[in-house]
Amino acid sequence: MLGFAWLVIMAGQAGWIDQPNVVGSAFAKAVQPFIVSDILKMALAALTVTGA
Repeated sequence: MLGFAWLVIMAGQAGWIDQPNVVGSAFAKAVQPFIVSDILKMALAALTVTGA
């Protein structure tokens, strides 16, 4: 979450961020691609901790 906040703050220096829609563009390009893999890692960690 801190990385996303940093990206939004520094968006003026990132050429690949859409300037009129900084939050939406930053989310779509820097957070959204990792959501599925993060959910899978959390599920694996939960299974490992519970001993399943």
